[in-house]
Amino acid sequence: MPLDLATRLRNETASAQQRAEKAGFLTRLAERTASRAAYRALLLDLAAIYGALETELETRAEHPVVAKLQFPELWRSEGLAADCKAFEVDPTAPPSEPAARYIARIRQAAEGDPSLLAGHFYARHASGLVTTQILKRAIESVFAGGTADFYDYGDVNISVMRNTLRMRFNELPLTPAQAGDVVKEAILSFELGAAVFEAPEKATPPPPPAPPAPPAAG
Repeated sequence: MPLDLATRLRNETASAQQRAEKAGFLTRLAERTASRAAYRALLLDLAAIYGALETELETRAEHPVVAKLQFPELWRSEGLAADCKAFEVDPTAPPSEPAARYIARIRQAAEGDPSLLAGHFYARHASGLVTTQILKRAIESVFAGGTADFYDYGDVNISVMRNTLRMRFNELPLTPAQAGDVVKEAILSFELGAAVFEAPEKATPPPPPAPPAPPAAG
């Protein structure tokens, strides 16, 4: 008996998701060595990526697959706009090259086969619900005085929403071949996302380690 799409997405994207979760900025954040400059660069990229994805999801809402993925309570653009303001980021500035590639792929998928947006929705919206509170606390702890609205889902019950999304993915009107394409697109989305999380750390490397203390006299 074939696996349902929700299970396929969870299982077949696991490796790509794990690589993305260890990419650049997120590793530094866990180590509490992430720089404010790197986070500002990341916010700019995320604002551009989520803006592009959510615009495509709304624009193509009449498509039979995309119609089942209308969850505006999960949209992150408003929270990202607030975070950009708090961190003094100009959201109209051009994003990094990896982010531009990601956005181009989202638009290419939307124009060629809108059902592929389900893969990007999974990578950016469904999977992120798992770690949202951990990341919110980390951002607030590492970057004093900033906001973490991007990770704040307000009144959304995360457990209920995760169950809702699992059922919704299994209801998508997809052929087996289309379902396989959605899984591949989700894997690609994680890979593109990993490159985005690497970009700000490459552009703003951490300061060199402090020199060792001189040996004690005597």
